[in-house]
Amino acid sequence: PDSASGAICSYLREDGSAGGCGKGVCFTCMKRASATMFGKVRVSREVWASLGDRAWWMHERCMAGNDAQDWAALIKTSDVKEADEPKLPKGWEMRKSKSTGKVYYVNEMLGKTQWDQPQEEKPKEEEKPAASQDAKTADAPSDSESEESKEQ
Repeated sequence: PDSASGAICSYLREDGSAGGCGKGVCFTCMKRASATMFGKVRVSREVWASLGDRAWWMHERCMAGNDAQDWAALIKTSDVKEADEPKLPKGWEMRKSKSTGKVYYVNEMLGKTQWDQPQEEKPKEEEKPAASQDAKTADAPSDSESEESKEQ
């Protein structure tokens, strides 16, 4: 646990069994990796150092049994409080451009990318029924237009 640049996916459980894939990940890469590809279990250099000899980490996909609960309990013992990551709307991820180093945002479900941080959509106020009816019919062809198209 004396790593200065990253962590290795490894955990020696209380029952003596070992977990993890043994792959190392640098703290910077861990921080910016997408949750889809990497998982949500992460540790910063500061938290790692504060845990001292008790420090361990595993990829979320490598965890089994009580590993996730053991991880959560371990992290609670750290005296370092992580800065809150910006809250993003569901489906959005923050990424860093390899060519420019700028942060951008991706929503793979919507097929969108953008430079500006997406915001939660505020619930729209309910429209008056008359206004919504007008909006529905404004783009619809009139009955006479419909009849004309049938005749042609």
